[in-house]
Parts: sequence; C-alpha cells; structure tokens
Amino acid sequence: MAVRLWATSEDLGAMNPDLAWYMTIEGGFFYAVHASEPGYSLEQLKQLLRPVLSLRMTFLATIDAISPFTLPTTLFPRLRHAEFVNVSSAALLAPFTNNGAISSMQIADSNLPALDLSRYTNLSTLTLITVRCDASPIVLPTSLAPPRLAINMTSSNAHFASLGVARAYALNITTDSVDNCRALQRTSFEPSTTTPRCLCVNTTLVCPTTPTIPTPPTIALPTSGSASSLPSTAVASALSTGAIVGVVLGALVFLCLLISLALYYRRQHKTLKAHVWASNSNPSSPNEAYLEVRSPHQRVISLVASLPDPCQVFRDAFPDFTLPLEKEKTSKLATSRSMRLCYSNGAKLALFPIKVTASDKAAFIQRVQMLRDLPPHRHLVALLGVSVINFRTEFAVAVQFADRGSLAHALHHGPPVPAPLEMAHGIASGLAALHAQTVCFDGLTPHRVLVDKAFTCLLDTLHLLRTPHHHHNALVSFGSDNMAYMAPEVLRGEPTTVAADVYALGMLLGEIWTRTRPYTALLTGHGFVHCDMVLLAAARDHVRVPPFDMVSHAGVAAVVAMCTVDDVTARPTAEGVADVLVDLVRASEASSSRLSSSPHQL
Repeated sequence: MAVRLWATSEDLGAMNPDLAWYMTIEGGFFYAVHASEPGYSLEQLKQLLRPVLSLRMTFLATIDAISPFTLPTTLFPRLRHAEFVNVSSAALLAPFTNNGAISSMQIADSNLPALDLSRYTNLSTLTLITVRCDASPIVLPTSLAPPRLAINMTSSNAHFASLGVARAYALNITTDSVDNCRALQRTSFEPSTTTPRCLCVNTTLVCPTTPTIPTPPTIALPTSGSASSLPSTAVASALSTGAIVGVVLGALVFLCLLISLALYYRRQHKTLKAHVWASNSNPSSPNEAYLEVRSPHQRVISLVASLPDPCQVFRDAFPDFTLPLEKEKTSKLATSRSMRLCYSNGAKLALFPIKVTASDKAAFIQRVQMLRDLPPHRHLVALLGVSVINFRTEFAVAVQFADRGSLAHALHHGPPVPAPLEMAHGIASGLAALHAQTVCFDGLTPHRVLVDKAFTCLLDTLHLLRTPHHHHNALVSFGSDNMAYMAPEVLRGEPTTVAADVYALGMLLGEIWTRTRPYTALLTGHGFVHCDMVLLAAARDHVRVPPFDMVSHAGVAAVVAMCTVDDVTARPTAEGVADVLVDLVRASEASSSRLSSSPHQL
C-alpha cells in the first residue's frame, strides 16, 4: 500500500514516543509509526494519545494533498498546550486541539488564508511567530472561561475581526514595536460609543473587559389627556423663555462683579505706587514695603524656571518606555509599605516608586534597564512602563496588578488553591528563566510570589529593583518570617547563589502542598524570633531541622528533600525541578482519570 509522510509530532510526554504520521493514497487511512515499529490502528492511536497534555506538530504536506481524509476531533481529550509549525489551513488544527478545548496555543512559520478561533473558549495564551494571515481577519472568541486572553505576535502580519460589545474578557496583544501596536489599534480596535478604548502600553495593546452599558433614565412628561396639563407647545415655549431670561441675568451679574473687582485693584495699585514715588528713603509704611517686595515677582519666576528639573534624568533614560501617569491619582497598597496603585484607561496598575532626589537613582535606572532586557516569560512579572508621579516628586515603574495578592495571602488567607503542583511548577519555571539569564533572585519567599485571578504564580521581579538601601544593614533580621526560606550557607555568611534560590523553591513547594508554614511546630510553641534563633544556630552547627512534619505526597516529599539538602552541589537546578513537577502533574492527572473511569465497588 502506498503511503506518504504527512506530519511529525513530539513532546508527547515521558511515557510516549515521538510519532511520524502517514497517510495512504488509496484508502485514506491515517496511522502513525515510530522508527521501524508497525503502524497503529486508529483505536490503538486513541489509547496512546489519551493522557497527552502537550504537543508539538510539524505539518509536511499541504491541505490540498490531504483534503479527502479526516481525523476525529477528540484524539487528545486531555490536551492543554499545542504548538504548530507550517500550517497551511486552520482545518488542520481541529484534530490536534481537542476540538478547541486547549488553553495555550502557538503557531509558527505558517501562511493561513483564515483563522477562526471562535470555538476556543478555554484559550488563555496565543503566540503567533512569523505567521501571515492577511487575507481575512482572525476571529476571536466572544467569551472565554479565563478572564483574560494574552496574544504575542512576533514578525507576524495579521489583523482581528472586531467583536464590539460581544467580548466579555480582557485582551492583551503584544507586538514587535510601538508602531505595530498603534497600527493594530487603528485597523482592528478603533473605539466607538459601545466599546471601551484599547490603550497601547508601549508594544502591548491592552483592552479592558467590555462593560455593561446602563440604560439612560427616561423622564415622563404630562400627557395631553391630563386635566391639569398644558399643550406640549405651550410647555416648551414657557421653558425656553425662562431659560433665556435666567442666562442673560446671570451673565450680566457676573460681568458686573468682574468690572467691580478690576476697578478696585486698579485703584489700590495706583495708591500704593503714589506712596512709593513720594518716598525718597527706606520704606516707611507697610504699604511701601509690600510694593517693593512684589516688584521683583517676574525675577523670582525666572529664577525658579532656571533650576534643573530633577525628573529629567529619568525622562532621558527611558524616552520610549514612558506612560502618561503624571496626572493620575495614586493610592498606597494596604499590603505594602512602598507600592502604590493607580488606574489608567480602565487598567489597574501597581507602581514601585523612588524619590526623584534619591542619591542612588543611577543604580535604580540601571536595574530597570536590566529587567527590560529579560526575555518575556508568563511566570515573571513584566514591566509595562515608567512614569513620573505625585507632582513630579517620585519616579515609578508600572506592572500589571495581581488580583489575589501574594502567595502567602493566597495560601493562608484565601480559598483552597485548585492546582498546587501547577502553581509550584510556575514558580520553578519562572526561577529557571531568571537563572538562564544568570540572574539570582536572592530572597525568594511567598511574599515575593504574586498570584493572579487564575491562580497563576508570577515571580515579583520588582524585588530585583531594590537597591542595597532597601535592605537592613544586618545579615539577618530575627522575626521577619524570611529566615525559614534562607539556605544554611547564606545564614553562615556565604554569598547567595542560584543553589540558595533552589533551597527556597523547595520550601515553597512544601508550603504550597501542605498549606502550612515551614517549622510550624517551632512557630506555634515559641514564636518567630525564637524559631529564627534556632535556625541560625542549627545552620552554624550544620544540624538539619525538618521543615515539615509530614508531606503526604511521596513525589513532593522527594523533591522538597532534594532541594533542601545542606550540600550545595547536591541540589538540582530550577529547570530540573520544573521538569520533575511536570511529570508529577501528569501522573496525578492520569491517576485521577483512572479513578474516575473505574466502576465503584459495592
């Protein structure tokens, strides 16, 4: 039987091999083989692909060559993330996206005549890399289960069909440049009377959720059938005549007041000037002294204008990264001593400020530039821009607001978290991204991990902006709730390394799974200060104190133990921890699937 190689797929999980997809020319039967293994039947293929969560698909044949053949749309019933390369038609995506039920999708190196995403109701992230879709606009879903859809466009040429008032979620589209963002705003997201304005925040187009438009109140006028009502023409005439008379009288009164004030001040000025001209010595009356003090008024204004602007150094450092927040009202965050909050065109922003007269503003600018150079990552807090705020007394860095606050608040003061292993994987993934850029977080605690509305964890990169004057001069601070996450070598006075970040990552993993703070027994019995003193003494004596009484999950307990060993060289990397957590998530979901599909024992 003649066959033709159609596509290849990889990243099917640790338990499944990479696949090569073939099609038969005569019968149109699809099957997949790996190397020299025999082909799978369609039923065998369904069983093989049932637990797959992530997929990367490369298409090698055009849509014209496979148009007579079809595949079921539920080949991957548990798929969450899919990457596609060399897509020639959106029809190819249906069998490999669980019929549109995936939450994250990436399309690369493709030329599509059309792309309809209206049935992708669970999509939260869409990435388009070198994609052309200029024949027709991309159709977005009208409503989504996630509250926000993030779209990243890299070297792509596409525009979007307008949804008007139908869109019920926030939309963020990141482009290559500010010009591309503004062009996309003009072509696809022009504001109208029924849609909120989409704002270009540097290279990102931010569209808030479409609000419900209130119905304007109606005023009931007397009807002609009422015995006491006047005819409509008579009522209108009476109202218009009274309004005209009132406006004219008000204008005349206001004009008379202005003329009276002008005449009064002119008379006073002439009187004071006559007193000064009549005097040939020092001022002999308060009036003369008052006039002499007022005389150099313009000279004082010129002197103030000639002083250097303390904000100019910040404007010069970020000419293309500035947000129009100078006149926006800001307020302090209740959970932070330094952070501020403001609203800009409906978007809620968190601000990290510094005084414009600070002595270390050059170091602050350098750290902001360092954060701007970091590659974007979904588990790192991204900078949106900078601005001068509070009457030009402070310079602030703006980031997107995290709805659920810090991880510490979400774990100990909020509802139960739905997916603890996925939250821990997000922290490990963000930490690995920093380590790949040779950046050490230095001080990872649950207070420096933020949680958004979808329980996605993001490392608070604003922590990296804190220059040394933000920290205490002492090596450690007792009772601060931070020492529990510090590696033993750091407590002994050694410099912080990426291995110390992995130690703190292990502590966070245990805290997320057990929903208890490390060393709970010590904290409950003796308090924070005593607990910190015990940990410092144990670190200097090379004695291990168990951080958690019991971790019910064997895999989680093993990862926590590996991350928190005293030997620095024996700890895994953050990337290795992230890979292990992915396998634990898949194993947990596979176990849950088996339990739900097995019959109940009577």
